[in-house]
Amino acid sequence: LYFWEHFSTNNSHYLAQYEGGYATYNLAGGVIAIPDPDVSSNGVGTIRPGRYVPVAQGFFVQGSPAGGTIEFNNGQRAYKREAIVADDSVFTKTTSDAASNNMADLQRVYFKFTTPEGPQRELLLGVKEGLADGMNYGYDARLIDDQVTDCAWVLKGKAEQSDENLVIQGIGSVYEDLELPLQIKVGADGVCKFEVGDLSDFDASLEVYFLDKELNTSSLLDTGFPIEFNLSSGEYNERFYVVFKATEVLVIDDIDVVSEDLVVFYNTASGSINISDSSVFTAKNIRLYSVLGQEILKSNTDYTNVTEVSIPVQVATGTYLVTFDYNNGKQITRKLIIK
Repeated sequence: LYFWEHFSTNNSHYLAQYEGGYATYNLAGGVIAIPDPDVSSNGVGTIRPGRYVPVAQGFFVQGSPAGGTIEFNNGQRAYKREAIVADDSVFTKTTSDAASNNMADLQRVYFKFTTPEGPQRELLLGVKEGLADGMNYGYDARLIDDQVTDCAWVLKGKAEQSDENLVIQGIGSVYEDLELPLQIKVGADGVCKFEVGDLSDFDASLEVYFLDKELNTSSLLDTGFPIEFNLSSGEYNERFYVVFKATEVLVIDDIDVVSEDLVVFYNTASGSINISDSSVFTAKNIRLYSVLGQEILKSNTDYTNVTEVSIPVQVATGTYLVTFDYNNGKQITRKLIIK
């Protein structure tokens, strides 16, 4: 279902000045409207639809190519006051961050893409056991308001079917090495942002990453920490993905404690990898890798009888692996999260 939101900042009915867009809702949940390209492309959506729709609220419904019957009857009516609890949202009457059916067997995570021009596209991933590969009617929602700069899930078509761009995607499970393709379009060169919302619905043993297959880089998506990347004007297909990986090492405040004496961490103030010990040590063959195995840094220096090593490196936010030979014997491999 697609609901038109008349933005609160709108003060005109002239097409060139009008502000509004389509919010989307299905069984997986709802996503906030983005300014529609057929009007002014200004303003910000504020309302995420919930399961209860007020009398006289209009909407579009998109069904399968085979068609069918949509039935409305009194058994579907419910008396709900506005915003008593989150699930009782009434679309046009509240700005509450409402959930949908509050189904215990459905997990949700929101993502947000910020365009260089400023508008933000919200994407929803819904996970429900039993959903099949391909289009799941009721749980997948197509993108209908294609922007000059935009982001969408890509549902790969089978055989002669074309790919589908989605704002809400439903899948059957989340597992290690799951890759979900994205399409990103950029109208004007600039900085884009991508971020993840609350991950509490998901298995804590899995982490979610933003993968760039062209640059072979993978950046950890952590709630409250958007990643930034520059893109030139154009359309990017089969380059960017949301990927799920198993957690390898618990990292607190970007510091990874190997033992009581040896500490490996990334110093964000100086932009350097630091290795320190309370007593003298040796370190050589120091390497920095992306989580996909791409070598980012290689140090040929042998550090002997030192208490600290500091190696400057300029890298994007994300997750990396540091390896080195410690005290002429043991090889150390540690994960660093750079924010």
